[in-house]
Amino acid sequence: MSNFDAVNARRKEEAVARRTPRVEILSEPLDKAIQERRDFREGNVEAWETPDPMKGLVAQYVAPGMRPKFISQQNIAQGKTGGFQPVIDEKGNPVRLGTLTLAQMPEERAAKRNAHYAEKGNAQLRQIQQEFHQEQERFQRDAGVRPSAPRPGHPDQDTGLHSVRGNLAELE
Repeated sequence: MSNFDAVNARRKEEAVARRTPRVEILSEPLDKAIQERRDFREGNVEAWETPDPMKGLVAQYVAPGMRPKFISQQNIAQGKTGGFQPVIDEKGNPVRLGTLTLAQMPEERAAKRNAHYAEKGNAQLRQIQQEFHQEQERFQRDAGVRPSAPRPGHPDQDTGLHSVRGNLAELE
């Protein structure tokens, strides 16, 4: 085979190699972190010893005195951030983990926000309980049943129900 034929053969092989589709699997840091968490099943690493990618991002980007939260892209697009502001990295991009964006709020403001919503929830719960007790008393009256004596130390809780049959005067 001449030198010319060898060069042509090599060129044909290179052309075929360029046309042959290749698949390369690339992974992001998130993929690597997820794989590391899966590896504990196969290796000697315990579940609690595997790195948590969320905690890693929080430790890296959230300053002391700030409360972190991961928010979905959909909630951010709809403006449902609950007062949390996205964390921005050194390049000016929001810090993301998959489809979640890391956000933060000052701890003091977050505590006030949580107290507000806790009180709002407690007020709703008190209203529901009050309506339930009123409805329960009405059902008992209509069914001819009256509550028994209150529990010692708990005047708002009774010890059970007494059924009254035949003597309606006992209910009043």
